[in-house]
Amino acid sequence: MSPSGRKGRRLPILPIAGLIFLASNTLRVAFNLRSDPIDATAVAVRRARPDTEDDCFSLCDVTLCVRDMPPIDRNTTFGYPGGWTRNSSHAIVPDNHTKSLFGETGNNIREFFHAMDLAHESGSELVVHPSGFPVDTLKRLFSSDIDGKLLNSIGVTMFNPSHDYAEMKVVFSTGLFSQRKKHMRQSQIANHRRFVLQRLYRHLGGRIANSSDVRDHFCSARQTLADGSRRRSVVIHSRSHFYRCLNLKFEIDEESARTLPPEFVVNLIEQTNLTVSNSNILMIHDGSEAAMNSSERLASDPATSRFYQSIPHAGGNPESDMLLAILSDLFIGNPSSTFAWYIAQVRHALGLGPSRLFYKRD
Repeated sequence: MSPSGRKGRRLPILPIAGLIFLASNTLRVAFNLRSDPIDATAVAVRRARPDTEDDCFSLCDVTLCVRDMPPIDRNTTFGYPGGWTRNSSHAIVPDNHTKSLFGETGNNIREFFHAMDLAHESGSELVVHPSGFPVDTLKRLFSSDIDGKLLNSIGVTMFNPSHDYAEMKVVFSTGLFSQRKKHMRQSQIANHRRFVLQRLYRHLGGRIANSSDVRDHFCSARQTLADGSRRRSVVIHSRSHFYRCLNLKFEIDEESARTLPPEFVVNLIEQTNLTVSNSNILMIHDGSEAAMNSSERLASDPATSRFYQSIPHAGGNPESDMLLAILSDLFIGNPSSTFAWYIAQVRHALGLGPSRLFYKRD
């Protein structure tokens, strides 16, 4: 029998170990970090960092400390191995016209990271316009006061029309989405993502602490559904699509990923050492018919109905829903969704609870 008492439905979890991310057209898992030779630029960046092992900051009602997060290799330049020359005569410039964007939030943050990889590998500056992609995406995710100083701290330069570049290469989000990293190991890419995400979420934590408007916008779902509760929060992200190429590598249970049956959710909760009766089970979704069908099953099943709540798609805001998922005790997502991948990526970078994107039947 399965933990939920339902025969034949136990789904052993393929855990997310280390940082997960999308690399080119394949899915990969990064595990251990490695140190690379230090250089003068890396020393300057390392000394400029305010974060120490004792540093803490808060996101909504959750306090996060550097000592509890996965370590970052300090012998790097902006989280990248070796020296990033950032030749000021050569610029990689993402096309900022939003009509040409490929996908939405999850895709766009991936494209931003790939633009950084491309600039690093070519020894160029990554130069972004003050509006449009990717700055508008960053403002949505990390508050509207994203400025040149913060961007420069992660290796990004705000466009200056008076600066004369000998070479300026404009790159489009469609190409960035599948951009391949040529010279970096997966552990090095993972180290960079941790560096950037920890800095950006530290910034968001400061804005939440100092602005009631920012706090209300980003923390509204958390305040309504989880803040101050003794119950644990389990957040499910529903997406109806599934890319079967995933099964070439991970043997994922496609039906469960798409439909989120109640016994599947119960099994994942219990295999994570949580109990259904002491959990708030919350679903964020895209409002699709498939998501609503999954929601109805969870709302009517005897094992989950008393503890389940769907967050209205039309009435919520994506940033608040995303932070609710990031700060949950358990996150369950569809591995075909870059939105779910990003949430799991952030949870790992900040040292938060488990994320379940990969699962298969006995």
